[in-house]
Amino acid sequence: MDDQATNTGRQVVPEAVWETVKADYLAGLSGPDCCRRHGVSLSALRNRAAREGWRRSDQPWIPPQSLDPWDEGRILEERICGNLDLIEWGELSGVAEGRMMRAVLRGDSAEFMRWHKVAEIIEVREAELRRWAEEEEVRKFHIRQRARDIEAEEAEPDSGDYLDSEFAESLEEQGPVRGFRITRDGELVRVKPREVDDADLSSPSLGDEEEAGPG
Repeated sequence: MDDQATNTGRQVVPEAVWETVKADYLAGLSGPDCCRRHGVSLSALRNRAAREGWRRSDQPWIPPQSLDPWDEGRILEERICGNLDLIEWGELSGVAEGRMMRAVLRGDSAEFMRWHKVAEIIEVREAELRRWAEEEEVRKFHIRQRARDIEAEEAEPDSGDYLDSEFAESLEEQGPVRGFRITRDGELVRVKPREVDDADLSSPSLGDEEEAGPG
């Protein structure tokens, strides 16, 4: 029977609960966390540990794992097998929000504020990446549009060289527009036929080989 419970008239903690507390404590869970998890007081835990000789140093060494088995971050890391390239920023937001909620349930306001700040930083980072992706799409669109304009200005009426609507779809799917490249000054220039044929093998140097398109 717990001495503290006897002296104060409080309800006695069952031995089965103390066995679970002992197992968690010896497994590495901190005293305050053990108390919150099992509803015992810290002073009672310390008295019990001293009386029964709970010593972590007597336990076999196990690599530390501070996360709960059901922690969102731990589950995510196991799913990707440690490959960070597979993680989306939205998944990190979910981890931060899950830990915020757990902190509230545990009554740990400091931990809640830490993860709230992390969630805000992740949200800002997500917004930056979305903005960058949108700007990159706009830039590519203008490059393709300028290439069409140059083709149209150079082509004779009804010539097969003009980028008509049938060919436009395939052009949209291309990366760099075939037949053009961007100079160091950001100008879209026509590449001579010989350079186009060699483009897959080498990157032509910028210089006399370039002919700036009209306009």
